Amino acid sequence: PDEYINVKVRLGPFTLDQKQRQRSSQRCRSQKELLQFFVEPGTLDGHVITFPGMASQLPAAVNGNLHLKIIQRPHDTFIRDNDDIHTTVSVTLRDALIGFEKHITHLGGYDIKLQHPGVLKPGTVARLPGEGMSKRRDSAENYTSSSAENDINQDYPLERGDLLVEYKILFPDSLDSTTRNFITEFFPS
Repeated sequence: PDEYINVKVRLGPFTLDQKQRQRSSQRCRSQKELLQFFVEPGTLDGHVITFPGMASQLPAAVNGNLHLKIIQRPHDTFIRDNDDIHTTVSVTLRDALIGFEKHITHLGGYDIKLQHPGVLKPGTVARLPGEGMSKRRDSAENYTSSSAENDINQDYPLERGDLLVEYKILFPDSLDSTTRNFITEFFPS
């Protein structure tokens, strides 16, 4: 690529600095390079991975850094909140009154058993410790990919956040007279 140099131009009694484009004396090259990097489990949305000196090459300049920003895709069932995961599970009115056992599929692909033995009140949130996202091992805002992969001890299990399950009780849209009379008789005010 070309480069710009400052030259002095004389205009009558004045001397001005002006930028002039000229062919670069340095040999800059364009090349494709495959970069490999490791995204540590628990990496948050917006985290930046830096590759020092891997940005564009320009004449008479030091190569800049290449920054990759992690963008988290939304999930249909789970919402991430730092290291915790939130989800909502629907429960019928019958199950909310007498108890229930349900199974949900975790982000990791395994089944989690949810159970509540008695009456479930509206707005109940169950916390399942250790069923959330993996917690990152480093606390730095930015790190380079070359050091991050080497610093991880694969034999040491990751700490995890929690899974928070909010129960949504499904109420019927209407009641027939038989059901209404039954509820009135067995559930006095």
